Amino acid sequence: MHQNQSEVNTRSMKRTSKSMKPISKTAHFFFLLLFLHCHSESDHTALIYHHCTNSQTPTSTSTSEALSSLFKSLITHSTNSTFHTQITALNGIPISGEYQCRGDMSSTACQTCVTQLGILSNRLCAGARNARVQLRGCYMRYETDGEVEEEVKNWELVHKECGQIKGYAYDEGTGARNGALWAVEEGIVRSGNGFWEARNEGVRAVAQCERALFGCDCAECVGRAAEVAQEDCGGALSADVYLNGCYLSYTTYTYPSGYKKNGSSGRVAAIVLGGLASIGLALILLMFFKSCGKKDDD
Repeated sequence: MHQNQSEVNTRSMKRTSKSMKPISKTAHFFFLLLFLHCHSESDHTALIYHHCTNSQTPTSTSTSEALSSLFKSLITHSTNSTFHTQITALNGIPISGEYQCRGDMSSTACQTCVTQLGILSNRLCAGARNARVQLRGCYMRYETDGEVEEEVKNWELVHKECGQIKGYAYDEGTGARNGALWAVEEGIVRSGNGFWEARNEGVRAVAQCERALFGCDCAECVGRAAEVAQEDCGGALSADVYLNGCYLSYTTYTYPSGYKKNGSSGRVAAIVLGGLASIGLALILLMFFKSCGKKDDD
């Protein structure tokens, strides 16, 4: 009797080990492809730049407490608004501050972004009287020596990043980009909220103005940012330009035909990988359902 029970247990363990065998290398490869695809989405909390103006005198405890109170208030407002500005006074210390999230972000993503702004402001600009921290999806600035400046018509270049430059034909690559930049510049005038996204022949462009800019002033700032992208970044496949008043970015997600002249088959590879990833996901789901079916039969 005891021996028969042992045989039953042994067969059960073998059956379990078969159903729990490691995922094949092929499945691992497709999981990796899917992860890379998801991870390629822009990280809203990625740090772009920070500017801190330090005082000659150490920051007092009262100022630190006022800053902490300001950060908490901004984070609270970020749950239902993509923009907020206010003046906080604590123990006679007035501090003005504001944040703004990208126009296409959800309230949850905005709150996460603004929360990270508070953390980074404390870490990167500890003791600073004035500071601005720019993340991929939001920015925050504060001043302890007066109200936040609302006159932002000088369009000063604050930060720029040019992506990888490829040797495709100028007209083929930059023509699509310039079309997308023109579309976003034209569209932002009638956006109503200072945010616009446009796509043109495989190029995606996004622009947003700070809340102090509206209408033609906003379009003028975005137009200046487009000029910087065209002149300074040349044939780059992507660029991010931040001015004092607005930002603009573009990304090439479908390479122009001239891209192949360098011997690259990037577009074909992207299509192939996309198809393989879809097939791989179907295979993985099929394996999963088969495994579930076997367990139900047992």
